[in-house]
Amino acid sequence: MGVDFIRNKRLPHNKAWSRQFYGRSVDLFAGAGGNTKQVFRASTAQGHVLCPGDDVLVRKTADGGVIVSKDISQVAAVANPSRNLLQALEILEGVMPGRVYQCLDEVGITDIEYEV
Repeated sequence: MGVDFIRNKRLPHNKAWSRQFYGRSVDLFAGAGGNTKQVFRASTAQGHVLCPGDDVLVRKTADGGVIVSKDISQVAAVANPSRNLLQALEILEGVMPGRVYQCLDEVGITDIEYEV
């Protein structure tokens, strides 16, 4: 009964955490490369109240603007959308889901997060 015999007869043992590192880069400390969340600021429309965690729909308009709608009503608009936001909308054909990150009702501003 040598060491080779024992190694051949035992059941294979793989650590659960080791599967997480397959497909990653050579550098162990590199990021996972998954989806990242970004936040943009929109002006809330009069009479609409948004709460953190509300699901919204972000849409690009024909004139190049960006609006935010909840259910069937427009609740916010972006005055000067960033290039990153416009590129994300172009990739997703002008419509993408978002979530209310923070509301500043006193000044009429809402922060919306989306995944890239």
